[in-house]
Amino acid sequence: MRVYRHPSGPPRLGLAVGRRMGNAPRRNRIKRRLREVFRLSLPDLPRGVDMVVTARDSTAATCRFALLQEDFLATLGRALQRAPAPAPPPSGLDHD
Repeated sequence: MRVYRHPSGPPRLGLAVGRRMGNAPRRNRIKRRLREVFRLSLPDLPRGVDMVVTARDSTAATCRFALLQEDFLATLGRALQRAPAPAPPPSGLDHD
């Protein structure tokens, strides 16, 4: 998981599930489950965060949902510690 910070706004999620995770129905199931974990975790997520999740293990399609949610939040916590602070917004343009 990669995390990018921005000055404000709601958290956003990006997903990448490659072909090696299985056929299209299996990949779609993984994406649906990850989107649902994200949706249920929204109240706990900080504002101004963009997350890009790359699925690396196809067990996300079959494991218990609670385990998937715990893993998502733990991975997010580690990624947030590594993420740099957001860049300050531009102060304005000087016009001559």
